[in-house]
Amino acid sequence: MEERDVDWYIENKLFMEIHNSERKSFEGCRRRWDWHFRDSLYPPTTIKVFEFGIAYHKGMEVYYNPETWSFDPEVRAQLSIKAFVDSCEAQRAKAIASNAFYDAEVEQDYNERVELGRGMLSYYFSSVAPKEDNWIPVKAEIAFIVPIKNPETDEEVMWCKCNTCEEKAFKYLHFLAENGTDHTAEEYWTLDPNDPLYWKGLPVVYAGRIDLIVQDRFGNYWVLDWKTAKNVTAEENTEFLDLDGQIATYVWALRKL
Repeated sequence: MEERDVDWYIENKLFMEIHNSERKSFEGCRRRWDWHFRDSLYPPTTIKVFEFGIAYHKGMEVYYNPETWSFDPEVRAQLSIKAFVDSCEAQRAKAIASNAFYDAEVEQDYNERVELGRGMLSYYFSSVAPKEDNWIPVKAEIAFIVPIKNPETDEEVMWCKCNTCEEKAFKYLHFLAENGTDHTAEEYWTLDPNDPLYWKGLPVVYAGRIDLIVQDRFGNYWVLDWKTAKNVTAEENTEFLDLDGQIATYVWALRKL
């Protein structure tokens, strides 16, 4: 049986993926990264600031939907705010269903974040968007998976043979073998180094989701990423934009694709 290429692995969700959040965690604190991404030690519930960001992104996705860009801006704004509120309410319902400590304080927190988001979106749509939207949206919420090149061998794909990858790979192949396929797991890969089908590991990929791609009047494409923060000073804002690695890696991924 012929050797599978990297596309086969990706199509079957067999890969070791790295996200921007893991990259930032690795750069910030190796111990925290080790606990979170290698030992899976993290809170069972989503932190509220992340929940707010998810809901806010949902609202912006609706506002900048290319399919409804021709709608009246006020209509898009109202649809966006509704999407944000619906997302918050879905998070609240999930918290009520799964958290025995949902009390008056948590209830107030959800109420406050809904009002905060309404205000932020309303301000953005009325005071920021009319001045800054000198382009048209091309596509919103673009998921991507890009193989990472091996920096040591210069091969186009880096392969991982950690215990997690090995377990994932052979669990998948045995599942295929047990569910009516014509091949056994050993016919896909083997652990014999002398066999042509010797298992080389799973491909290491960079995966993420781009918030929005737009095109300006000159035909140039831009990557937009929505950020929410309690406060950002002018100095911090400038430094963040100049040194932001997230957008740089997104541009790299787009060029690879």
